[in-house]
Amino acid sequence: MNTVRPRTDVLAASLALLLLGSSNVSADLPRNWEDFGRRVAAGAPKEETARAQYVAAKVADEYASQDVPPNTTQWGRLKADYYYKDAKVGTCGNLTVAVKAALEGAGFKREQLYAVVAQKSLARTGLDVWLGRDMGSNLDHGGVAVKVGGKVQMIDVWHHGLDTGTFKGFATSKYNAMSIDTWGRQVASEGYSTFSTSNGSKNYSDIKSLQSAIESGAEPPEAVVGPDPRRRRGTDTGSGSSTGSGSGSGSGKAEPPGQGLRIWPKLERSTWSGEITMEEANEDGHATYVFPVTLTVDAVNNISGSFEFVFANSERGPFRGAVRCSGRYDSMTGKLTLSFNQTARRDETGTAVPVVTTVTVKGSFTGGVEAEHPDQAQGDFNGNRDVTASAGAGTPTATSRLTGTWRITRR
Repeated sequence: MNTVRPRTDVLAASLALLLLGSSNVSADLPRNWEDFGRRVAAGAPKEETARAQYVAAKVADEYASQDVPPNTTQWGRLKADYYYKDAKVGTCGNLTVAVKAALEGAGFKREQLYAVVAQKSLARTGLDVWLGRDMGSNLDHGGVAVKVGGKVQMIDVWHHGLDTGTFKGFATSKYNAMSIDTWGRQVASEGYSTFSTSNGSKNYSDIKSLQSAIESGAEPPEAVVGPDPRRRRGTDTGSGSSTGSGSGSGSGKAEPPGQGLRIWPKLERSTWSGEITMEEANEDGHATYVFPVTLTVDAVNNISGSFEFVFANSERGPFRGAVRCSGRYDSMTGKLTLSFNQTARRDETGTAVPVVTTVTVKGSFTGGVEAEHPDQAQGDFNGNRDVTASAGAGTPTATSRLTGTWRITRR
């Protein structure tokens, strides 16, 4: 069994004791939860609901036996990142992947299992941040839905940990096979207002609609469980040396990225900088430029920033300025979308003929955070530049097409 263990550097450990407290946290957790499910299934009841409860309780016991605490706050993320080099250990996403894979290993069919995600509204998110109740660590919440005999029940190990402060005792927890309707009403009372499954096919405004879609088969399950988000960053080479949590062929190779439940990084209150590599093309030819860009993500995932741009060239030299842009980060998909639309004017009165140059640049950024490098993001840049130069009685105009790529890094 591969393991994830705390760092042993003496200085780092000393600082951790001062900054994080003296709790002795270890994480000798299974690398392959499906294999874990196969092993514990030998002692599980045959009736499916009781079997699901038994396997889920064993997963919770495994976390508890390793002294992994419920990861429910930004402080919890920092501690997990220090001890395990992964901020997601003990989060709802981390536990959802583990439970779902273990249930597959215990014999449940994929069409019986769903990773259900509840999301807070922007208004509730802003209120929670303003009141200091949640600083952005729980904007969405997930658990495992198990379909048995046409009925759907939820397994939510994380919420048990949130309520009790430990993953112990999950065998008798109300969250171990809670009806999806009851679960939905509870998380709705906590500010979660829309629901979906991690395949992202559709958002539902109420839990009843999602329940009906799962029970009828209208909501498709995922084709495969995604990689265990507890895997240490930078250690997965895809060679089979580390095992994924999906079922696959059992070869031990990591699952392909982008499948199943993926918990994307939280970017609230972060600043990013990088560059845009842009090609401009018009009827006169084309040219390539590189411009710096700086972006900031606020507490509710709104993005604002600017990039440097040469609006036009004239006899007096380049006409430079900053183009403001704004948009959103989607923490469910890891995608960033921004747009810009800015007009600038330059009056040149010291020339033989006064010239007034008006430039409008507009377009968009699209792309996202890199799955294996959450401190980096990249994507495509598309736009237009329209130039009007009024000189005497003439008003010539020109339009250029702007295309390229962008890449930014968290500062």
